[in-house]
Amino acid sequence: MAKAPGIIGVLQNVGTGVSARLSEYLLTQADTLVEVPFNVPGDGDVSVEKSKRFRPRPPQNKAIVPDDIYFHATGMAAIYRLHVALTHVRKGPVVALGALFHGTYHLLSEFPDGFKHFGQCNAQSGVTDKLEPYLQEEAKVGHKVSYIFVEFPSDPILVSVDLKRLRQLEEAAAT
Repeated sequence: MAKAPGIIGVLQNVGTGVSARLSEYLLTQADTLVEVPFNVPGDGDVSVEKSKRFRPRPPQNKAIVPDDIYFHATGMAAIYRLHVALTHVRKGPVVALGALFHGTYHLLSEFPDGFKHFGQCNAQSGVTDKLEPYLQEEAKVGHKVSYIFVEFPSDPILVSVDLKRLRQLEEAAAT
């Protein structure tokens, strides 16, 4: 268990360590001392090359094709890899709306370009009314937000941000 802190740091925080599915498979091979493939059936493609591909904002009427879909060992790995891709393409603070898993909060809060978390995102919270002046202030000082992270509906209480209003704010910020 001496290596547990390192494993926990990778798997728990960014989810890019060895998945439970892969671990179970490797345990069945432990006594054979033979090399086992990393891409275990059902574990998905977690290659770095595939995770680096990013096609920003495809047309909304475009059909989804297999190359648009990425599989990751964990949900946290999917968030981490998307975070890396988006912040590589667009610099600026990351904004999060609603409840966040603690790993997501830590990942985003450690981002050097900044992080702004707006708590509740239900209709009564007025989150988009709070978000609008924040985006305007960032624009005044020449900053663009890298991206806005929101679960829809948010977990664990299943509230939803007003996506139409959020889209309007995004369009206003893009101009």
